[in-house]
Amino acid sequence: MHPAEQESVQRAIHSATGTITKVDEENRKVTIAHEPIASLSWPAMTMGFLIKSEELFAQLKVGDVIRFELVKVEKGYEITAIK
Repeated sequence: MHPAEQESVQRAIHSATGTITKVDEENRKVTIAHEPIASLSWPAMTMGFLIKSEELFAQLKVGDVIRFELVKVEKGYEITAIK
């Protein structure tokens, strides 16, 4: 795959729905039990996500059910929007 194509695939925006099970304020990360994410070929699972901004992070509480968008970043996957 050409480097530009690879970057485009890595920066693809994916959408998911899940329930927040843990909020890690020190690392600005949340753990979410999410439904399957077809665009990533992921089954339902629980995993940690980085949060892009402090404003997004401030909204999140354990037990919240959220619809979110995520992208692949160097350190894993990062939530870029919450709906």
